[in-house]
Amino acid sequence: MRHQLPPEILMQVAEYLDYERSNNPSLAKCTRVCRQWQPVFERRIYNKVRVYSEEVQKKKGSYNRVSFPHFQALVSNQNEYRRSFVRKLEYTVIIPYEVPTYQATKQANDQAFRAVLYEFFEFLTSWEGPQLTVALGVKGREETQEPETNAHKSVWEWQNEFYGDRVVLPYGARLPGGVTMLPEVSCVEHLEFDHTAYDIWIGTIMQIAECCVALKRLDVDTMYRVRPDHLDFMRKRRQALASGLAKLPKTLEVFRCEGANEWPWSNTLPALDLRPANSEIDDLSVSIRSLSCRLRELHLDGMSVDMNLLFPLDDSGTPRPDAFSLHWPHLERVIFHMAPMHLPSGEWLFEPELETGNEEELPDPSTGDEIFENTWLVGDYEICREVMNTEHFHRLFISIGYAARRMPRLKTIEFSIPSSAVGEFKFVVSGRGGSWDGGMPRLKSSSTYRPDRRVAEAWGYDLDSLLDSWS
Repeated sequence: MRHQLPPEILMQVAEYLDYERSNNPSLAKCTRVCRQWQPVFERRIYNKVRVYSEEVQKKKGSYNRVSFPHFQALVSNQNEYRRSFVRKLEYTVIIPYEVPTYQATKQANDQAFRAVLYEFFEFLTSWEGPQLTVALGVKGREETQEPETNAHKSVWEWQNEFYGDRVVLPYGARLPGGVTMLPEVSCVEHLEFDHTAYDIWIGTIMQIAECCVALKRLDVDTMYRVRPDHLDFMRKRRQALASGLAKLPKTLEVFRCEGANEWPWSNTLPALDLRPANSEIDDLSVSIRSLSCRLRELHLDGMSVDMNLLFPLDDSGTPRPDAFSLHWPHLERVIFHMAPMHLPSGEWLFEPELETGNEEELPDPSTGDEIFENTWLVGDYEICREVMNTEHFHRLFISIGYAARRMPRLKTIEFSIPSSAVGEFKFVVSGRGGSWDGGMPRLKSSSTYRPDRRVAEAWGYDLDSLLDSWS
């Protein structure tokens, strides 16, 4: 009599072998044992697949990595049933050149990037399996540099520009042709970008997301570092993100974004004004606010945004009349994690406490090139910013207070900022059972910050009660 293991036991075996297969890739062998085993183990094999746009040399310990033509054959025709097993598809676009940051740009990369990505999206238009998580990355075949440029070990040092060496802008793969779009696909519900996605221009990332017409979650990462003297590049990057947010599918529920390091050469200098030139409005903050009104979750990590991001205020901290039309019917979680110590306007959230003599020696950017002769910069000194700019934090809590009262499904709001003055400044709104019931908010911080009457009014409490809860 033939004995059969229950599918539940086989699934546990497949899970164990999947965990161990970096050293013992035996899952594929199990599919050939019998017909009972094949679907169980194939379900595990195809649950997450790594696909390269062309054949690449496999490294030791790599598994489940196939070329795109091979993957097409594995899930097409008589093998189309395997599409029902795929949940996550990690797709890496192979372009001609690996472009080291600040060393090269290549138009050939853009042409190849578009051709490969278009073919991939064309394939996804016929996908009839379950909705997918797609993780996109990019990789070059060979490392190279832009013609007539040289690698420079100290490319991140301000002295390069000062001594006349031009530093080229970072490269990011784009879809050439301006309005060139990809085929629309409805099978992608979650789009993310792996660590190599720094090599994709943020505007192109947003174009890709726009074509995923049933998208529910988008993870964006703009973490690659940019030299402070390339401020125009930073502004264009923020503008590209801001413009793209308005075009995202209406189906989007969760938006996560990791911000870039946008710091001056030294914290002895004013912070960078990241707003568009000759503008007093940070378009990115405005776009995020508009997007948040239709989201379920908003996560911003390391991003510089206005303190009154959610609920716009005037200069005195009073809500603007148009703000009261805002409503967040679906929003459950709002996370501002590791917020930078500066605003998009170029203002620091914390000021230094210096002696009068030291204050006079701080660099004055208006002096032009003479700034590089200042002892603070020549010595690469840093200062300790410990004095909280209280008004900025008043505006934060006023804005959050008015907004939270217009979020009927709110479960939690978190705001944290790393600071040498207070360790971690963390503000959390949450309630019993993981759902906020409109109760009084509390601040978790060793700082001396205390709310004022405007903050109390925003939350709907008297000031003495609010002070008691934050002490």
